[in-house]
Amino acid sequence: MINSVILDGRITEDLVLKMTEGGTAMVSFTLAVNRKGSQADFPSVRAYGKTAELLGTYCAKGSHIAIEGSLRTYTSEREGIKQKHTEVVANNLHFLDKKKEESTEQAPADEQMYAVDDADLPF
Repeated sequence: MINSVILDGRITEDLVLKMTEGGTAMVSFTLAVNRKGSQADFPSVRAYGKTAELLGTYCAKGSHIAIEGSLRTYTSEREGIKQKHTEVVANNLHFLDKKKEESTEQAPADEQMYAVDDADLPF
């Protein structure tokens, strides 16, 4: 059987890196994944270990990423009501944001400063 998920989207919230009781890094978030047209899905994603550490260090709300992982379904009970949850457990992470280049932009030509010889001044 195959349980494989690949998603490409943007993180919808600021990430909070947590530690499990066993000392493993963990992060949970929602990923905005576009469909054809103007609709989107918002799957819940969870990452552990090094993947969680990378997400917590290099990603924030709005970061464009792709993840590879698997689906996990579990149930929880609150106030006597059982709920079924499905989430993606990310195993691999790919950063899709373009690298921000060093600020090498120059001021517009009319704002640039030039060396001028005082002899060239009309006054």
